[in-house]
Amino acid sequence: MKPKLYLLLFVIALAFILVEAALLPVPGYMDAEYYYAGGSQLAAGKGFNEPFLWNFLDDPAGIPHPAFTYWMPLTSLLSGFGMFLFGRINFFNGRIFLFLIAASIPPLAAYFSWRLSHRVLNAWLAAGLAVFSGFYAIYMGITDTFALYMLLGSLFLILALHPGPSSAVKLLGLGLIVGLMHLARADGILWLGCGFILVMIETGQNNLSRSQKLKFAGRYLGILFLGYLLVMAPWFVRNISLYGALFSPASGKVLWLTDYNQMFAFPASQLTLRNWLNSGLESVLNDRLVALGLNLQTTLAVQADIFLLPLMLVGFWRQRKTKLVQLGLAMWGLTFVVMTAVFPLAGARGGFFHSGAAFQPLLWAVAVDGYNGLIELGVRKRNWKFERASKGFGLILVFLSALVTLVLFMPQVSGNETNPSPWSKSSTTYQAVDQYLIESSASSNQIVLVNDSPGYFTATGRSAIVIPDGDVNTLMAVARKYGASYLVLEQNTVDGLRGLYQNPQSLPGLEFLQTVDQAQIFRILTP
Repeated sequence: MKPKLYLLLFVIALAFILVEAALLPVPGYMDAEYYYAGGSQLAAGKGFNEPFLWNFLDDPAGIPHPAFTYWMPLTSLLSGFGMFLFGRINFFNGRIFLFLIAASIPPLAAYFSWRLSHRVLNAWLAAGLAVFSGFYAIYMGITDTFALYMLLGSLFLILALHPGPSSAVKLLGLGLIVGLMHLARADGILWLGCGFILVMIETGQNNLSRSQKLKFAGRYLGILFLGYLLVMAPWFVRNISLYGALFSPASGKVLWLTDYNQMFAFPASQLTLRNWLNSGLESVLNDRLVALGLNLQTTLAVQADIFLLPLMLVGFWRQRKTKLVQLGLAMWGLTFVVMTAVFPLAGARGGFFHSGAAFQPLLWAVAVDGYNGLIELGVRKRNWKFERASKGFGLILVFLSALVTLVLFMPQVSGNETNPSPWSKSSTTYQAVDQYLIESSASSNQIVLVNDSPGYFTATGRSAIVIPDGDVNTLMAVARKYGASYLVLEQNTVDGLRGLYQNPQSLPGLEFLQTVDQAQIFRILTP
């Protein structure tokens, strides 16, 4: 396909992304708020520090807290660079580079489709599915990893199977891509394993002696790892300086969760192998069965928009001998297994939704190939005219995708000044709460305990700490350790505080003040 067509697709996609961005004035949920907050701190020259705590997994000493001890920093680096480059810290500038990345996804879907079929119409259809991306649409131009991971996953698949570069150049490039994937998401390190397997396959296919194969494998594995370290080494040095280890202690704690809310356990020292084993085999297996069901739902509803699943299955069967599809399906399977069996709680609560984005451009291309197969069946069985049927039914396919996208997107952004949209509701509530605190003589340096601490900070600029999993005693222990002055309870709170939300009252150490926008506000009276 000609380069000018890819450029045209990029421009069309960018226009759609900017329209979506205009309807999304705030990050809208904790992940995006976290990355935006990290980027704004970098743009303001405050470095890798967070004026909030959103978990206690690394036993934080206080605020400010070292940034990115659980999530990885690449999205915030891009966001912060946009704000720095354009000279103003705001949400639009924080998304500029992410807009460009998101606009590259339809051309990538078109490229994969062209690789599979060499049909321009198929490429346009795949790009159409990527523009109207269903569940992913609202996240494409946001400060999150979705579009970024789609780009990097696609680049890995393209380079891994590209015949052009020499093995050394290709493996260095793959190492760089894997490094960026790891810098974007912790599970990006899985792709390093894929690179190792590719080297082993190429080694086995060479007609070399045993000793020569060992030298070949050692050399090219070293090149792959070099590319990876060129990206990740500075981050590892930073972790060693903070923790004396390559990885934050927070990452290991997640293995021992027996309930997702333990992500906010205090103290996190209770999250141990013994605690995990004591939960019992039935609980361990049940977590994985639940994750299996939820991750399959993500596959059906998010990755396939439900109606694309039959087309994807047909496409995978038709392209089952294509190396591109084989590699993509193998990595998808590995990601699915890890997010189901190794990290079932985090995986089922968004981990697979995020990490599975790496394969989405290829999935759209495979779906279009499956659609092509059904048209060919119609030609054989019903005497359809191939070109006419391809265009006619292709328009219907993209129309369905656009309809699904609108049905999912518009309810989230519909609202007005008196009734904010679901997307903006949390930010609006936090601004109203903070205005009440200011009017009640709260100083700017007083800290709030709240459900979504990154969101509270991005909405108000006030330091905040996440409400821990537990009861009032756990809450007060956190307040004493970190010097919190106020508590904001919302309907979506931990089980141990649900009764206090429903029946707000003063308790020892807590003085009930006011209800603001359905949030209960308390003053914390620590000795």
